[in-house]
Amino acid sequence: MSETGYNERKTHHLKEFTLPEQDGHIVSVNAVGPYDAEAFAGVNTLTELKAIMDPSKPVLLHWTGGPGLPIAKGITRTIDTRHFHLFQVNYRGTVHSNPHGSIVNNTTQHVVDDGKRLMDILGVDGFYMSGFCFGSLIATVMASQMPDQVKAMGLFFPYTSAALDDKWLFQDVATKNQAREALWRNFAAKAGLKKPNYSDLVDAYYRAVQAGDQDMVFEYARYQGEITGCLKLEANNDDKLPDNVYRLSPDQANQVAMELHYAANQYFLGNDGVIPLLPEVRHIPTHVVYSSRNDSFHPDSIKIWKDSLPHASFVDTGLEDHHLLAKDNKPFALEMFEAVKAQSLAGPATRRDRGWGHNLG
Repeated sequence: MSETGYNERKTHHLKEFTLPEQDGHIVSVNAVGPYDAEAFAGVNTLTELKAIMDPSKPVLLHWTGGPGLPIAKGITRTIDTRHFHLFQVNYRGTVHSNPHGSIVNNTTQHVVDDGKRLMDILGVDGFYMSGFCFGSLIATVMASQMPDQVKAMGLFFPYTSAALDDKWLFQDVATKNQAREALWRNFAAKAGLKKPNYSDLVDAYYRAVQAGDQDMVFEYARYQGEITGCLKLEANNDDKLPDNVYRLSPDQANQVAMELHYAANQYFLGNDGVIPLLPEVRHIPTHVVYSSRNDSFHPDSIKIWKDSLPHASFVDTGLEDHHLLAKDNKPFALEMFEAVKAQSLAGPATRRDRGWGHNLG
């Protein structure tokens, strides 16, 4: 048994599939779940996978961070894949989705539509959903468009994608302490802007990265890596380079480009991000994990979620670490996925009647 209490699955229980080409994109999807190993080994398409899915087992669609953060395979140790059919989508233009790096036909709605196509191919009507950081944005948008089909959600470090959060991340975080101020000043200076508005700063990096400026790619990665930790830069092994120079993998460079593509376009949702959509999902049982010490979001943004989702469950990690699978965050991830599992075991009437609302942070 693993430390989570779940049996760790052998490699034949995880497989990568692709959605049929659409809008010039072929999107990869990871699947893992309660499949018969021999039958699972013999399937090669999502249509074939549909034929061996156990209809008594629920589907959980999980959206990772980024856009562009690789799917964390370790997440299967926090989700009971003996209970759920788990699906994870590699965002358009990232990781194993092709064409790699393409921002054409690559918007929030395109990504949501990929999730809808996946459910249609699998013949799934009602399903469960979860998301981490940027993935919480995608889950929220998708749930707002399919409120009767999403049975419950888990949101880990929910992101409004509103100007409130982005102004904090790309500007106001500098007011927190001297270290953050110094980091931000270097970030702004690299863009050649002495007193930039955060949106001008994002646009400057977006244009430079799209033009192939590798110094700006690295500076953005360093800045984001310091604050969110989602870009894990590795120290170089070259004695001729300074100790504070790091290596950036091609996937990490692509992640920088994708993040800036979405940020420069306000995540294709406008100035208020997902906030106007929250009334559409307030009836969906939702378990929210946030951190009052996480520098990635405006300190007041969680209040918007609490006010908009009064029946949701909120848990404060009280930790600085941003990643869902960080060692100290894992217990909170387990708790979130167990809450979603509990909803899948409850009847619809039970879910609605009991309200599911409590605040632990």
